[in-house]
Amino acid sequence: MFLMQSGSDLQFRIIYKMKLANNPLWKYHKCKKCGLYAFRKNVVIGEGDFPSDILFIGEAPGKSEDLLSRPFIGPSGRIFREGIKRASERTGIVPSYYITNTVGCRPTDEYHGKNREPMKEEIVSCFPRLRETERLVNPKRIVLLGQVAQYYCGSHFPNSLKLLHPSYLLRQGGIECSEFRNFVRELSDLFLEVGGKVVSKPKRMIRRTRKKKRKKS
Repeated sequence: MFLMQSGSDLQFRIIYKMKLANNPLWKYHKCKKCGLYAFRKNVVIGEGDFPSDILFIGEAPGKSEDLLSRPFIGPSGRIFREGIKRASERTGIVPSYYITNTVGCRPTDEYHGKNREPMKEEIVSCFPRLRETERLVNPKRIVLLGQVAQYYCGSHFPNSLKLLHPSYLLRQGGIECSEFRNFVRELSDLFLEVGGKVVSKPKRMIRRTRKKKRKKS
């Protein structure tokens, strides 16, 4: 994953654009199949590895994502990445993953306007990109984040895992809410299912080991 570098935003954007240009989905960066292109700054094609263990599909890019052409980097994105981090710590597993949305452009009806929910025709227009993303990622599991992705994509990806959207978790109180803890548990179960790079002992195993050592002494 790519991380923001404070104090060198312009340099970062140039480097990141170069990386995007090597993405086989870069051909969609000039797409005009629906009206969303009129008010966008960038197409957010997605981010991650080809292939990957998991494909995450969210709703749509927001203001921050549109500006930097990266998915899930705003407030709800920070919730999402914190969930990934905590699930990896719980399981000791870091799976590879790719993140994208049902549409590649920010849904708004004016420059500097508010975000809105993407409409059916916009999602349908962008679906060939999503289908090609699935083919390139070749995931073991697909995760649909939120009601929009679940409603419009559920029938196309029938074995997908359905989770709450991070923006909903943010509205419920963020990392302090019970819904976030459930989100981390569900991600943890998913990580154990798909596997990935083993980086440490799961936290539960570490705790059990410590208890055993105490008993012996």
